[in-house]
Amino acid sequence: MQSGQAFDTFKLLIGGVVALSLLVVLLSVISGVVHLIPHSGFDASKAEISDFAVYPKQSTIGTIFSIKGVVKMESGKIKQCREPARVFVRVGSEEIEMYDDGKHNDGKEKDCTFGALWNSLGRGKGNYSAQMFAVDANGLEVSSAVFTFQVTNNKCALISGEGNSSTKLDIVFVGDKYTDLDTFGSDVEIHSNYLLSTAPFNEYKDRIKIYAVRQFADLGCSVEMGYISCDDDLVEIVASQCPYDEIIVLVNTTEIAGSANPHAYASRLYPEVTVHEFGHSFGPEPINLADEYSYGASEVGADEYLRKAPNCDYYPCNKWEGVPGTSCVHVDKYGREGCTFIEWYKPVEYDPARNFPIMEGATIKERDTPIPPAPVEHDPASIRFIRRLLEEYK
Repeated sequence: MQSGQAFDTFKLLIGGVVALSLLVVLLSVISGVVHLIPHSGFDASKAEISDFAVYPKQSTIGTIFSIKGVVKMESGKIKQCREPARVFVRVGSEEIEMYDDGKHNDGKEKDCTFGALWNSLGRGKGNYSAQMFAVDANGLEVSSAVFTFQVTNNKCALISGEGNSSTKLDIVFVGDKYTDLDTFGSDVEIHSNYLLSTAPFNEYKDRIKIYAVRQFADLGCSVEMGYISCDDDLVEIVASQCPYDEIIVLVNTTEIAGSANPHAYASRLYPEVTVHEFGHSFGPEPINLADEYSYGASEVGADEYLRKAPNCDYYPCNKWEGVPGTSCVHVDKYGREGCTFIEWYKPVEYDPARNFPIMEGATIKERDTPIPPAPVEHDPASIRFIRRLLEEYK
């Protein structure tokens, strides 16, 4: 190859690399992907810390608290996250390094979320203040707002929510047959966040407080053919360590299973089941929202029970008359007639792509972790009922 040809080839290669780099940057901007760029470009004066929090907000001595926050810089309309020279959190007078390596409960590596763990073992009970800092190469720093959390002797941990429990919807999670409280705590966070992301609960987050009882317990739960049964007296004794209006029991089983009456019971691996079962248990009756799939022929007492259910009705479905998005449907997703029982009708047709309505069930694949859960939706008649209940809280 002659020297001129070699030089031209070299230019083409360089040009290709530059073009590919520009394409990657362009695609990143279009898709909103945030990349972590080495700390040489980090300027604390142009940076901010967001989503800083400590989890749980309240728990017992011995709990390992998870601390997270996002560090980013604004450059025009482009979201950029540049790696600071140092990121740390100050808890009281103690400074703890924070990392974005995917190993410190910070999410994925180099996703701009920094994490740290704080062990409360050996600490005194009381309120603690945490604040996150990111420092650039010149020693300038940007800080987060102060986050206050509590260490107690009680086994009741506040997971989310604020305000006076007397005016809030207090939901407490208890666990059955767990051997690792950190796993239970993580499961509670996943299930509660999933519930609160589902309409209409997502509209009333400020009226809801979530608690968890952090203790090992055998609540007498058993699982048979997808049905969970527990000792309700034991459940309520354990739950009474927290304020509660409603109880959700997470059972440490790999099966897709759940039940409700009077509380909601669900497998730890399936938050979708929690939403379905809580639809049954939330409200004034032992069973509130009814199953919108059909069991077949009616049982003794079914008529009285379904007359109180807001999402099953006799034709012509006067219960949800005038509610947008509803009709009078008699065939369930299995092709069987009925809403719980054969003579009854339901508000909507089933859409498997949306798991809509969730009271007709969800298409769930077996998995080894509680995430990612499938999307689920309540039907308009059920949403109206739940919304009316939530309006009673402040």
